[in-house]
Formats: sequence, structure tokens, C-alpha cells
Amino acid sequence: NLNRVLEKRQPGSTFKPLAVYAPALQSGEFTPFSNLPDELKEWDGHEVRNHDDRYEGTISLYDAIVKSKNTSSTWLLNEIGISYSKRYLEKMNINIEDKGLAIALGGLKHGVSPLELAQSYRAFVHGGEIIEAHTILEIYDNRNKLLASARPETNKVFSKQVAWDMTEMLKAVVERGTGQAGSYPYELAGKTGSTQHPNKEGETKDAWFVGYTPEYVISLWIGYDVSDENHYLTGGSSYPTQMAKKILTEVAEKKDIAQ
Repeated sequence: NLNRVLEKRQPGSTFKPLAVYAPALQSGEFTPFSNLPDELKEWDGHEVRNHDDRYEGTISLYDAIVKSKNTSSTWLLNEIGISYSKRYLEKMNINIEDKGLAIALGGLKHGVSPLELAQSYRAFVHGGEIIEAHTILEIYDNRNKLLASARPETNKVFSKQVAWDMTEMLKAVVERGTGQAGSYPYELAGKTGSTQHPNKEGETKDAWFVGYTPEYVISLWIGYDVSDENHYLTGGSSYPTQMAKKILTEVAEKKDIAQ
């Protein structure tokens, strides 16, 4: 009775494009080449570290996404404001009760579902618009008469320019950033994410890859239904990244994919 597509999990860094970077670009105050600080610092009483514990002092917004900088993401969320960020999340039908800067790192009380992430990332490949996911497109009777068809309403969240900028940066994540694991021969943009296990130091609780081609959006989570000291992942986001690319490659073999 457990539908993992709808189960809420901690999204980790896959949340950064939705909660921080796209809203920041939409504000008009930042561009992909704006400089952001990349320094070890305390926020809300907690030290925010980068996953590789490396700090460059200053980094472009573009490279902060590619290298998945926790420090820069937290700083940027503080600059644009949590309430401002949450207004865009609500437009994507993501409603969270969290009020702290941990939002910038995907540290949420209840998390989000793979379906919510897929629906939201759709905005980047469709000119800033999202739709409610649906499985039935059309219904015909035995005389091949169309009885009903899906008419999902679109909701404009970001401008076409912001969607294009995000796609270019997320393509770079796959080409030379944290999303390099595995192989996919066509155009792919996406973001990795992982969360620390609360009961097993140095191990992973949730591992993610959320990405898209010109035709498909994929949201892939790896983890345990119940995570405890005996149930944890020994690897991070490289595994769902590789798996997502294998799935998309098989789809490409069966159907023409835009290159």
C-alpha cells in the first residue's frame, strides 16, 4: 500500500534550483554570472559546509549550481528572503511549513515527493510553465469516438529567460558537475542530491537525480522506506544519476529523442 512516487523524502540539493536559484534569477537582481560568496559560515546557529569541504571565497551563480555549493545557496536564499522563495514554491504546488535557511539545502521537515520534483522541474523545459501530472490523455468508446481528453491547466511560474538560463546551467551540471556519473548520448539537464543518514555517520539516507531531456522529465530516488542504523546507503547521488541515464537511454532506443 506504499506508493513511493507520492512519499515525501528529503530532497537535498535537488531543491536548490526550485527554492533558490530560479527565484533569484526571476527577481532580476541576479544573473548566472553574479558573484556569490563561498565561505564557511554559521547560519541560524549551524555551520554550513560544502560537500567537499572546499571554499573558493567568491564564485559565480553558474558555478555554484554546477559545483552544488551549500554555502552560496544558503547565502542567496538569505538575500532573496525565505517568504519570497516560498511564494514560488507554492506556485509549483509545493507547500512547506519550514521557515529556516535549511530550505536552501533541501533540509525540510516533511520533504517532497518524487512526483512534486518532476512536476516542478518541468517548468525549466517548458518555458517556465508547470502542469498537474496526469496519466490518462484520451478516452475513446468502441466506435473510436473521443469521449474525453485531458485538459490540464498550465501555471506560469518563471519567465522563458529564467527557464532557459536554468536549463543551460543544469546541462553544465551533467556535463562537468555533480551529474557526470553514467552516460547518456543526447541532451540532458539535471541536478543531483543526497542527504546524510541520521543514525550512521558518513553514510547516505536519500540519493537523488532529477533531470530532463527536451521531451521527458525524470525524478529518481534511491533509499529505504524506513531508514535506521541497519538501513542506509553506502553511496550517494552517482547511483540514481547512472540509473536515470540508463533508463533514458533505453527510452531513446525505442523512440526518437530530440538531440
